Amino acid sequence: MATSAEDHSVLEEELTCPVCLDLYRDPHLLPCGHNFCLPCLRRLKSCSDHGRLRCPECRQSHRSSANWQKNFKLANIADGFRHRGQSERSTQSRSDASHRAAQVRCDYCPEDASEDGKGPAAVKTCLKCEVSMCPKHVQPHLELPAFREHPLVEPLGDMRKRKCLEHDEMFRYYCLDERLFLCNACTIEGTHAGHAIKTLKNAMKDFKAYLDIQLHKTNRKILKAEKNRLEQKEVERHNKVKLAYRDDTDQHLNAFRETSIAHLDAFLCSLRDCISTHDGEQCSGIQQNLSRIAQDQTRLQDVHSGFERLLQESDTFQFIKIRNFCKSIGL
Repeated sequence: MATSAEDHSVLEEELTCPVCLDLYRDPHLLPCGHNFCLPCLRRLKSCSDHGRLRCPECRQSHRSSANWQKNFKLANIADGFRHRGQSERSTQSRSDASHRAAQVRCDYCPEDASEDGKGPAAVKTCLKCEVSMCPKHVQPHLELPAFREHPLVEPLGDMRKRKCLEHDEMFRYYCLDERLFLCNACTIEGTHAGHAIKTLKNAMKDFKAYLDIQLHKTNRKILKAEKNRLEQKEVERHNKVKLAYRDDTDQHLNAFRETSIAHLDAFLCSLRDCISTHDGEQCSGIQQNLSRIAQDQTRLQDVHSGFERLLQESDTFQFIKIRNFCKSIGL
């Protein structure tokens, strides 16, 4: 496990840009063979003197107008290392940090002052004195006014990342325009003249104030999002109630429709029965009328035939006798 952590630390160090102290992003190669992030090279080019820039690693001078070649293999390795799971890397980083902190020894104590023969473990590192101290030797820094301005941090096993590679001094300032850490010599040389430069302490204070504002804004957005969520939940609840009421209404409407259809069917059946009965009665009356008319026609035919026979009678006596008979029967 220790070997794996050390390999991880070495790989991370090899993939770290010496200028921005972050993993390489779009690394490009200078003619001297050193790699830097393209944004870092562009910042160095903007500060170049007489069209030439110096390599931050070896201090060789190169033409700033030269075309830098991208290191594709290094870019792929750095990107793969960066995207290897943020949570895993964060956990591993904290583990490595605690491991390195545990290995930092006090610079004032002799190596044989502890049981393992390596000296007591350090609890703080002074960035101004550039020493790590155990609880005993850190007391003057905590108590004496002379050390009041000395920044104390967690024990550092390697201070190279806190130092300017060009001047071999500790970083004490931060350039807001170029986002670079600066030492005292960097601020004196004038390459950052006119830039917004702050001490690391003040820069951290300003960044924390900005983050505090962003935190408040984020909290307001979270509260607003929660309010919107609750409102949507309430709308969803009302919609569910409406859906349930609509389903119940649909059931009542369906029942009413079925009942109405049944009543309408019964009414139509009764109506058909009434029409059939009326039609039957009307047909029966018509048949009776037709029968009476046929009888009257037969009787009238008989009377007609009698009148014709009477008109043909030549015997006066017989004619009058038959007429009187017909008159007596109503003809």
